[in-house]
Amino acid sequence: MPITEEARPTYERFVQGGFDELMAQADPEAQLSIATGRLENFTGELATETRRRTLTAVTLAVFSTIKDRTCPMWPFC
Repeated sequence: MPITEEARPTYERFVQGGFDELMAQADPEAQLSIATGRLENFTGELATETRRRTLTAVTLAVFSTIKDRTCPMWPFC
C-alpha cells in the first residue's frame, strides 16, 4: 500500500524508532520475531483502514488513527 508524501516522514520515524529500541535490547535477535510480527500487523491495519476509507494511499490521518488505536506497541510506541 503506498504512503503519501505527507505521511512518509512520520511512518519512517515510527519504524526507525522501533528499530532503535529493538537494537538497544541486550539480545535483539531474540525479540526480532515479536517486533516483526507487530509491524506486520500494524501495516496490515494501515492497509485495511486505507481501503475502508476508499483511499489509494496511507495518509497521515490514517496513520495517526491506527497508531492511536494500537499503541502502546513495543518496540514502536
